[in-house]
Amino acid sequence: MVIIDAAKQIMMVLRSRKNLTDEEKEILGDLHAQLTTAIAVSEKEVDEIHKIEERLNVIQGKVMCWERYWPMIWDSGLDEATEYLNAADEARQMTKKLENLCLIEDRKKEMLRRAKNLLQISMERLGEEFKHMLTKNRQPFDA
Repeated sequence: MVIIDAAKQIMMVLRSRKNLTDEEKEILGDLHAQLTTAIAVSEKEVDEIHKIEERLNVIQGKVMCWERYWPMIWDSGLDEATEYLNAADEARQMTKKLENLCLIEDRKKEMLRRAKNLLQISMERLGEEFKHMLTKNRQPFDA
């Protein structure tokens, strides 16, 4: 944003000059268009980051709720199991989306780390659930 602000200042100074050539006016027009686009993209990116972070908080709440109380999800009913599976899938999708953003900024890296952590926790939980279901539903082997 500092670069954009500096470019705006330069543009304002140049605009105040009265003797601009046509070429200088064209360059200023191009600079103005590029700055406007850069600002719009930057604002859109900030909005998207906020939305991702809010969604990540919701997913984290759903996943971590089960970690605190440790009941078996499948024993709690279909709605709870479906909600957990959806949260795990959202964590997977969020991880993929954040990886695709070619993240550089610390805030984005932190969100990616959180998403990967939630995905890992939910996958471990699902593994435990699967073992529990196999144990609960096993039948004696008749020879």
